[in-house]
Amino acid sequence: IDFNINTQKFSLPVPGIYHVYNFLAAFACAQYLKIPISTIQQALKDFSPAFGRVERLDFGYIFLIKNPAGATQVFQTLAPEIKDQDRLLLALNDNLADGTDVSWIWDSEFELLRTPNSKQQTICSGSRAQDLAVRLKYAGFNPKLIIIENHLDKAFKQARIGLKGRLFVLPTYTALLELQSILVKQGLKNNYWQNE
Repeated sequence: IDFNINTQKFSLPVPGIYHVYNFLAAFACAQYLKIPISTIQQALKDFSPAFGRVERLDFGYIFLIKNPAGATQVFQTLAPEIKDQDRLLLALNDNLADGTDVSWIWDSEFELLRTPNSKQQTICSGSRAQDLAVRLKYAGFNPKLIIIENHLDKAFKQARIGLKGRLFVLPTYTALLELQSILVKQGLKNNYWQNE
C-alpha cells in the first residue's frame, strides 16, 4: 500500500486497511518522539511480517484469524483477490491459547470470502472444523465444495492437490503454530526464528 502524508511517500509492505491504522498510530508516536521521517521509511523497507501474519509463500498466503474484528479485516482484504480457482483452508481450534469459545465465528463476515459463483473449494480443519463448515454453509458457500478434515497436515496436503490458483490459509493461533511445523517438515520454509 502506497500513500502520502504531507509530501512524504510511504510504502507499507503488507496489504489491508487495518495495517494502515497500525502504521498511522505508530507514525503519530514517532512524530511525537521526533523520529526522523527517513528512519521511519527505512524501517518500512526493512520490515517483514511475523510468521503467519500476511505471510507469502510459493503456493499462496497465510493470514492469522483469531477474533471477529481481526478476521473480518482479513476477509475484507482478501475478498477482492479471491478467484474461483483459488482455495481456502481454514483451521479453527478451541485450545486455551485460541479461546475455548468459538462463537466469534458467527460475528465474523465469512460471507466476504465467497466468490460470486461460489465455485472455490474450501477445506475446514482443526478441532472445530465442523462448526466452521456450518458457519460457511450459512455464509452461502456451496456445501458440496466444503471438505472437513480435522487433521491439519492432511487438510494442507489435500488443499494443495491439483491446486490451479492460490491457497489462502486462515488459521487460528494454535493451528498457525501447527502449520508452521508442517511447513518446516515439508521443507517449504525455515523455522520462523531462522528467517532473515
